[in-house]
Amino acid sequence: MDLLEGWGREAQEGFQYFLTQVPLPQYAPGEVPKGFIQIREEEVDAPTQKRIREMEFQIVKELILQDVTEKKFYQELWKRFCDTLLISDRYQRAYFLLRTWLDPRIPYYRLGLGLRMDDETFQACIQQVELPFKKMLFAMNAGYPQKTQKASILMEIADAIPDQKQRVVFWALTLGRLEKEIVDLRRQVKALKACRAPTDPDGA
Repeated sequence: MDLLEGWGREAQEGFQYFLTQVPLPQYAPGEVPKGFIQIREEEVDAPTQKRIREMEFQIVKELILQDVTEKKFYQELWKRFCDTLLISDRYQRAYFLLRTWLDPRIPYYRLGLGLRMDDETFQACIQQVELPFKKMLFAMNAGYPQKTQKASILMEIADAIPDQKQRVVFWALTLGRLEKEIVDLRRQVKALKACRAPTDPDGA
């Protein structure tokens, strides 16, 4: 049976409503209830969970790169959700829905594909924004008491760059710097957790 036809338009609309309108619960660190997200191994085994996670990530990525409309995005996502060749039973389907719900790229917004440039142009722009980039680093570490102060100063630095492509590269470098700091912080947290993990008293 074709689930896409069998479930009908109301089910498809409910699918989109859930992903776009039902908010994720907000918990403070350390307050997430035990078993809040729990998948039993007998329902969806670990290899299948991994396959569905990777599949969901790739499906959303491809649709974003196709720059589809919001309507088309959820239609295509629904087709994958109903495809029994991709997702064979209700447990896998529930897990796919869960992973999509947790995906930070959901809800989807069609924002276009942005400005693309070749490496030669990018490198040339980097040289032109060297001073603004240094000012950005200073502003990020200056310790202003309010976030609005830091944000407004960063905007002033960017607005002073006369060329649009150079401004884009400035923001690209700024985002790259922030992403690197996040990666470094996660690595430090992971290392700290590993150091605090209980060790086997027998040394095994």
